[in-house]
Amino acid sequence: MVVASQGSLLTSTHVQIRTADVVTRVGSPALDNTHGESRRSALRSGNLPLDNDADAIAHALWDLTYRGYREAVQAFLKVKTQTQVNAKEEDTSADFKPQTPSAYLETKELPPSADQHALAAGQLLWRRQRP
Repeated sequence: MVVASQGSLLTSTHVQIRTADVVTRVGSPALDNTHGESRRSALRSGNLPLDNDADAIAHALWDLTYRGYREAVQAFLKVKTQTQVNAKEEDTSADFKPQTPSAYLETKELPPSADQHALAAGQLLWRRQRP
C-alpha cells in the first residue's frame, strides 16, 4: 500500500497475511454453545503461515480449533446453567439443524504484487516534476 497526498508520499507499507475462521459448536442441535447471548462463542479467528507448508497450516488450524473448543465448552456450561435457572423461553426452536458435511476447496493464483518501491519513487518523481 502506497499512500500519497498532494504529491507527497505519506506512507508505504507492504503487508501480506493469511487468516482462517474456525467455528466450534459444543452440545446438541437443540442446545449448544451459541444459544442466546453466547452466539459469538463459536467463532475463532487467527493467522495462518504464509508459505504453503501443509503441516504448519494444519498445526495452526488445530490450535485454533483447540482454543475454540475450550472456549465453546465454557460457553456451553454457561448456556446450560442459564437455561436451567431462567424462565422457560418462548422460542423453543433448535439452535441448528444437523447437515451432511460438505467440503469446498478453491485455489487462485494471486495477481502479481505491485512494485512498491517503484510506486513510491514514481510518486516522488511526479511531485518533483510538478510546476
